[in-house]
Amino acid sequence: MVERIMTEIIGYDKDDLVWDENEGHEYLTLNQILGQVMEKNKTELNGTMPFLRVEYESGLWGVIFEVGNHPEKERQWVVHGITKGYA
Repeated sequence: MVERIMTEIIGYDKDDLVWDENEGHEYLTLNQILGQVMEKNKTELNGTMPFLRVEYESGLWGVIFEVGNHPEKERQWVVHGITKGYA
């Protein structure tokens, strides 16, 4: 689950997503992000998997998730990298 305010999506505009809200925090799971992107772009994708990179940063650490760039793991999110520290 990622919070909207701390998330960037490479390959798609996060403002086009419908975010769940609880106590003022907007969030989605990675699979909800993928599902909405696929649903909104059915014609363009024509059944193919989109490439998405989700960068989630919180303070001094972060995680980079990817989907669609690993054919053997077609619908599986992969941790592409972990960031730590302050630059």
